[in-house]
Amino acid sequence: MNPTRACLAVASLLMILGAGCNGPNGAGDMNNGQMTQQDLDSGRRVVESAVEAIGGAEKWRSVRPLRAKALVTVYDAQGAAYVSLQDHVIDLNAGRIDASGQAAADQGWALTVREDGSGQFVQGESALRPEHRRLLLDSLSLLAHRLRGPVNLTRGPGTPVSAETVSLRGRRLIRVGVANDPQGTQAYYFDPDSRLLHMVTAGGDAVGEDGTVALYDYELLVSRGIGFPKRVRIVRIGDFSLVGQQPVVDVEYQRVE
Repeated sequence: MNPTRACLAVASLLMILGAGCNGPNGAGDMNNGQMTQQDLDSGRRVVESAVEAIGGAEKWRSVRPLRAKALVTVYDAQGAAYVSLQDHVIDLNAGRIDASGQAAADQGWALTVREDGSGQFVQGESALRPEHRRLLLDSLSLLAHRLRGPVNLTRGPGTPVSAETVSLRGRRLIRVGVANDPQGTQAYYFDPDSRLLHMVTAGGDAVGEDGTVALYDYELLVSRGIGFPKRVRIVRIGDFSLVGQQPVVDVEYQRVE
């Protein structure tokens, strides 16, 4: 990253941290109940800084599809787990994942999913149980969107709004609210030191709501020059804490190329 840009990004974050709120669901500085331009600008600055931390918008616009091994665990409503080792071809710009694997009957299967929720099997659909098929389609479609992390907020239609500092499970984070997102995302939470994305809430952003939380672990892909999630875990929002105990999907990537 350009040193001048890096200094400006860090300075912006420090300004936001100094002006932030302490509640996890606040809306920043309000003017008669309305979001101020300063709120909107602060959210955009945090997102821009976070995108720089994972390589920058230019690299993400030009990145070619990635190939990786993925250890995927999907969970049904009762908590039963379906584990599979899959091959993924991930087109980050198109919001698409082509996945393939082996069923228990040693039959191969392959599917294509997109971030808009569409998807279909192209091979071996009958080799999987109906509930497993549905879980794979839904979970990987959600993943196709979440893998871009903060880059999503630079492309629309979802837009970042106010930024505030919050304390969550004893950890200080920067919360950026999201407006008008068709994926239902409510807020992105960033680490103030590394500027990396820590988690994303969707469907709700408060304890007891009917929503999900995506939790991220990043690594640098040296060959591509971008930061990419080596692990994404999605859980339900809890009744007593924002990050609940009911898992939805857990994906761990290996040998990303």
